[in-house]
Parts: sequence; C-alpha cells; structure tokens
Amino acid sequence: HTSFIDISTAVQKLITQGSKNIAIVSANNIIENANIKFDFGGISVRLCPCIDDSDIIKKVKELYKTGIDGIAGDIKAILTAASLNIQNRAYITSGDISISKAIENNAIYH
Repeated sequence: HTSFIDISTAVQKLITQGSKNIAIVSANNIIENANIKFDFGGISVRLCPCIDDSDIIKKVKELYKTGIDGIAGDIKAILTAASLNIQNRAYITSGDISISKAIENNAIYH
C-alpha cells in the first residue's frame, strides 16, 4: 500500500490548486480496498480503489460526470483525468516507506 504521507501530499497539492471535490483513484493493491468518503471543512475526499486499469478508467469517467474537480492517483488515473480535461491532477508517488514495505512484503510472501 501507498503510505499515508504519499496520499496526503497528493491531496494537499489538489487542495492548493483549488479542488473541493477530490477522488483518490488507484489499484486496490496500492490504496486501501474500501470505498470511503471523508469531508473536511468543505473539502470532500473519496477513496476509490479499483481492480485494474480498465476499472480505473471507468471510475475516473464516472467521477467526472459527478463534478469531481481533483484526481489523485496512479498514472492511468492521471492520464484519464487529463483526457477529460480535469485540470487538477496529482500523481501519487511512492515514497521510501511504501517502497520499503513493498520489498519487505515481497520477501515475506515469495
């Protein structure tokens, strides 16, 4: 999973750009596998885990129709948002914590 720091950095970027209705869209092995919506003083943040790339594309298109004004996610989510002309986009990068956890999990499970 991507660390809280990685996700919150992307969300902070979107808020700085003026977004009020934000979705975090990524594969469910990257973010927690739960559809959750948080509201923070007039800013809405939705967590949208997806099964695969085609699900990510579908989810971003659905969110666009609902008036989402900021997308944070992996490269597929960002490229889809760009194709829909969603101006506020933030690529979620994997920081040191996420990379270390991925290496540790790979060593444990393989």
